[in-house]
Amino acid sequence: MFITSVKTRSQTIVNRARREFPKFSDVDLTTVVKLKDIDNIPPVLHKAIAFIEKSGLNTEGIYRVNGSLDEVNRYKDQIDNNANVDVLDKAELYVICSLLKQFLRELPMPLVTYDAYQAFMDANKFTDMKTE
Repeated sequence: MFITSVKTRSQTIVNRARREFPKFSDVDLTTVVKLKDIDNIPPVLHKAIAFIEKSGLNTEGIYRVNGSLDEVNRYKDQIDNNANVDVLDKAELYVICSLLKQFLRELPMPLVTYDAYQAFMDANKFTDMKTE
């Protein structure tokens, strides 16, 4: 019973996310966070992070080495056309990481918002007292 209700709730969340953000790059994370009754993470982002946590944490260079551009574009198109992130279960680790990087690059609003950008740049100017 509990598993069924969790699956039903998860499917409701996924369906709502698909209605709100039907395409891969249509997601504005500041808007998603404000939604009620949704897990606050776009399904593609959730799936990619879970896959990386499960399969890639001990692999060196997963964000440095690019996955096949053809495969990245194929998975992106599949997600855009039917919004089913389960297709990522068959993807290679480097493809998932490249897809995640592309997702973050294509956000309508950057992950570090325009308002916070200068604060991040200013923080970068500070040096660690221990390294001096």
